[in-house]
Amino acid sequence: MIHILHLVMMATYLSAPLAAFWIDMRRLRRRRQKPPSPQFVGTFCAGIALGTGVSVAFALLTGTHGSIMQAALASYFAAGMLFLLKGFDRLLRNGLLLVIARRHWLILPAAMARIVLLFGIGLPYIMAAGLTYRPKVIPLDDPGSEFHVNFDPVTFSATDGTQLAGWWIPAASQTGERFSQSTVIICHGSGIGKVTALPLIADFVPQGYNVLMFDFRAHGGSGGQIVSFGDNERRDVLGAVDWLQKTHPSRSARIFGLGIQTGGAALIAAAADPSPAGRSIDAVAVYDCFDDLPDLARSLADERFLPPFNWLFDRVGLAMGDLQTGADLTDFSPARDIQSIWPRPVLIVNGSNDGEFPINLGRELYESAPQPKSCRWVNGASMNYLVNDPDTADAVRQFFAKAHPVPVI
Repeated sequence: MIHILHLVMMATYLSAPLAAFWIDMRRLRRRRQKPPSPQFVGTFCAGIALGTGVSVAFALLTGTHGSIMQAALASYFAAGMLFLLKGFDRLLRNGLLLVIARRHWLILPAAMARIVLLFGIGLPYIMAAGLTYRPKVIPLDDPGSEFHVNFDPVTFSATDGTQLAGWWIPAASQTGERFSQSTVIICHGSGIGKVTALPLIADFVPQGYNVLMFDFRAHGGSGGQIVSFGDNERRDVLGAVDWLQKTHPSRSARIFGLGIQTGGAALIAAAADPSPAGRSIDAVAVYDCFDDLPDLARSLADERFLPPFNWLFDRVGLAMGDLQTGADLTDFSPARDIQSIWPRPVLIVNGSNDGEFPINLGRELYESAPQPKSCRWVNGASMNYLVNDPDTADAVRQFFAKAHPVPVI
């Protein structure tokens, strides 16, 4: 049901500016005026300004370059969102006018009801749209320019057909057959894509591990514009495993997963999947992951918003995100999924200085995991510190080297 409503929402985004233009044109022709109206032009220009501003700001904040196509897509998306809000307001206004007809004492309550509904539904809708839509940027860095290793750009499909872009990086030194047959799939976290996890290459490729890195949907060179914080992205991880086993069967005797933040949540969900691809992931390590998406949303809302905005973000905004993403975000729980990874081992790594993913959520995730499990808590560490920390990388390599499922009796 959520998937169907998501498709309806996406179709509405695509058709909203065109429908608004058609309605505007018919209305003005009846009045014998030339379209478009100033109201239509103003709304559409506001969408262009908003979409372009978000794209440019995202590129500047990440130190990358945006594209005209991404700015155009963001502008159209923003225009569709604004036209939907205007349409909702018009429906409210017309409905309330019917209610207060010849009941003048209802004018003030009706006006207040309109404000409350616009505020209570419109604001969480904008929050959900802003958090789930992702303008993409493609950095110029790659494994060759940064670490002077051989790599191949690759493309493959997620299990739902979304096209993904990645890098296949064979082990730089084959110190033993065990290493040449072991591949680490690196799942990047929030940000601009796989390039944010590039430092991890130096920790695994020279040590004899093959590495497969890819952009999740709505990141870098991959398809899509909507993120779901790990729920839909589990299909990207499963697609990566499928591609690895089909194209490099001799290099995928042992498959390890290393995920960062939301990429860790996607990795856990993929490893818990009962499909052959999910069960092929032999061990899972995650950095700064969370235990439960509603809990994370509640934590961020309480930290960053004052009442009643925090309540709207937590209770209404997350539910609106279901429609935006087609995923059941209100029920997405890595802490529940991690229990299905048994009997394979998991390693939970968290720093105490990650502003987006508090360490207490990582501790809750660890407590939810069955044995065999390990943890590493790094005091004062941020996500960037963990990605560049040689001691943490050494701990992950040792974990992978010793990773074996517990005997099932």
